[in-house]
Amino acid sequence: MKTIKSIHYKVALLILLVIAVSCERDISDDAVPAEFPTNGDIFIDAPVGLTDEFFISFDPVDGANVNGFGTDENETYLGTSSIRIDVPTPNDPEGGFIGGIFTDRGEGRNLTGYDALTFWAKGTTSATIEVGFGTDFIEDKFPVSVNDLVLSTGWKKYIIPIPDASKLTQEKGMFLFSAGTQSTGGFAYTIWIDELKFERLGTLRLQNPFILSGEDLEVDAFVGSNIRITGLGAIFNLENGQNQTINVAPAYFDFESDNTSVTGDFELN
Repeated sequence: MKTIKSIHYKVALLILLVIAVSCERDISDDAVPAEFPTNGDIFIDAPVGLTDEFFISFDPVDGANVNGFGTDENETYLGTSSIRIDVPTPNDPEGGFIGGIFTDRGEGRNLTGYDALTFWAKGTTSATIEVGFGTDFIEDKFPVSVNDLVLSTGWKKYIIPIPDASKLTQEKGMFLFSAGTQSTGGFAYTIWIDELKFERLGTLRLQNPFILSGEDLEVDAFVGSNIRITGLGAIFNLENGQNQTINVAPAYFDFESDNTSVTGDFELN
């Protein structure tokens, strides 16, 4: 009896193993990862695929004004509506600057087919503002920004290059802006933005990626110590011949040392 039971047990175990193996499925060579939407439009007369809130403000605790953002049907570059941003004075009780982000409503967008964020803008006065993309208030993995964009009082097209579009397979951070009155002597002003979208221009040329703000620095440190790497960015030549400097997140860079005898960690910021 013991022998018969032992045989039955072994047969049952073998059957279970066969079932378990047969249920496992190998990934086909023809299978491809799911791709996310590739729509590059952000605001074309109306928000395109953005969150229901449309504008997500920076924290009012830090002085951000949440009441100066809206749309305008009387002032447009094209179409019927534009984004209107009223920049407050520094002593405004509701906040002394305005800024925030636009995020994708879904799981993110595949932006690998684009090479720039573009938009048309103007202001009631010439002013310097910060703009960018890649900030989603969650991971903020691939942010890019220009912190010294100079507005004109007439409609003008602005171009923010994408340093490496192959990284942006699932990006939620569509647009970022921040504006205060440091460049206007404390005077409030208004900004209009229209035709905000990602484009493939095919005319941008990378001139120079840099770290440490482009400075050639020598740093004395102990072997094995941490060295903070700051000031990451890149310079692109635009189609009009002008150069545009952008701030670039560390995730766009691959770092290596040409001195293999040096060991240590690089802390990126």
